[in-house]
Amino acid sequence: MARKVGKGLVLQWNTYWVMKRVPKDVKNQFEGKARFSQNLKTDDFAAAAKMAEPHLAKWDYMIKVARFKNKGHVIDLKDALDVAEKSFERHGSELR
Repeated sequence: MARKVGKGLVLQWNTYWVMKRVPKDVKNQFEGKARFSQNLKTDDFAAAAKMAEPHLAKWDYMIKVARFKNKGHVIDLKDALDVAEKSFERHGSELR
C-alpha cells in the first residue's frame, strides 16, 4: 500500500516514488494522464527528497507550458520538453 510522506513523495513497498497530479485543465496536453510518477529507487527519505526536486520542477514547467498552449500561445511542447530535460540532466545528476 502506498503512503504519502512528503511533498510529492510516496512510500510504496519500502521504495520512494515522486508523484504529481496532472491538473484537469491540462490533461488533454498529456494524453489524459492522471499523474506524473517516477520511481526514485531508494528507501532513504533524505535522498528521495533531494532526488524528487528536479522531477517536480520539470513537471511544474511542463504544466506551465501546457497552460500557455491552452490559452492560445504557439508553443512547441517538444522543444519545451527538451529544455526541461536538459535542465533536469544538469541539476538532477548533482543530486544523486
